[in-house]
Amino acid sequence: MGQRPTLEIKLAELANRFRFVGLGLAFLAGITFLFSPREAGWPFDPLSDFLAATFAVGCTLLVCGQLVVRKLVGFGSMEPPPVTIPPFKD
Repeated sequence: MGQRPTLEIKLAELANRFRFVGLGLAFLAGITFLFSPREAGWPFDPLSDFLAATFAVGCTLLVCGQLVVRKLVGFGSMEPPPVTIPPFKD
């Protein structure tokens, strides 16, 4: 019999779903926006507004999924590592 999945495995699966759905939404909304019909009020018509919102949601899901993966892998802090300056040699 298989073991019960741990919280870490469940979070990894959820993060991968977020990344996959986010990438798909952003890609489809971006391509659809590029090839949407150019009408009189084009960038501000309801279709363009919906596609822009879908693109934003997709990017947000992608970033959230990536942040969860970073946390699970061990890169919990978003701060860059401290920079060490090598000593000056004459």
